[in-house]
Amino acid sequence: MEIYVSVFTFTLLAVLLPGSCVYLRQVIIPPYVLLGHEAKLSCVFELRGDTLYSVKWYKSGQEFYRYTPGEMPMVQVFPVSGVYVDLSKSNVSVVTLTQTEIETSGRYRCEVSGEAPFFDTKTHFKDMTIVSLPKTGPVIYGARPSYKPGDKVSLICSAGPSSPPPHLTWFINGLHTNSSYIHGPYEFDAEHGLKRIELGLEFTAESRHFEDGELKMKCTSSIDTLYWNSKEAVEELPNELDPLEPRKHQSRLPHMMGSTADADELKLSLHLKSILFVFIPIKCLFFH
Repeated sequence: MEIYVSVFTFTLLAVLLPGSCVYLRQVIIPPYVLLGHEAKLSCVFELRGDTLYSVKWYKSGQEFYRYTPGEMPMVQVFPVSGVYVDLSKSNVSVVTLTQTEIETSGRYRCEVSGEAPFFDTKTHFKDMTIVSLPKTGPVIYGARPSYKPGDKVSLICSAGPSSPPPHLTWFINGLHTNSSYIHGPYEFDAEHGLKRIELGLEFTAESRHFEDGELKMKCTSSIDTLYWNSKEAVEELPNELDPLEPRKHQSRLPHMMGSTADADELKLSLHLKSILFVFIPIKCLFFH
């Protein structure tokens, strides 16, 4: 009999309070935060005919902040690795994290609950990544002074350390590289939880790879819209080669003369000019 009464009471309350609910409008969490900067997490909600029981924040499933207006203390903070709450900048709808580190990265969830008897609860999450940018641009290893068609090109582009590791891309003469030329990427651990990344480029040089005698290979390094940098290796053909065939080394003399007789005539002309050059200044001396 008591069970039926309880069910009847609950049903009656549901009918009398049809608009009582928690409406979670928006959870605002920055997707990226620079290392050491503060992060502001916002939970925007409405209480439609309901009374607030609690607002709770979780990082990767662990509760670190609780706001309960009907209890004392009203605000509680729980220890979670990498999470440091600035209480002076936190309240019912905003939590501010300070001293962010790599371990602060994770999935953050806001949970809003109404009061009894329904304890209507709404929750939503978003991911946040703490970013440590590379201190230098990418570096290219393995480049030779020059290449010619038939040579094997084998390069490594290295970037970092950073968190998250940057995205590397190879270009040849400004065009995206054929995927069959790419090896990697390969990640390596660095200090303070950072990562270093490498991306290989291997192919056999062909005539089509050279533009005006140059082979341009560029590696770009990027982290979303926060960071972009690049390094380019410009390698030239050896002097005796062009992209299509060996150059014919010819003396300029045949272009100036058509035959041996022409050559003799040129020598005679030069000899006469030298005599004239000497004669003119001597003559000038006599007529002074």
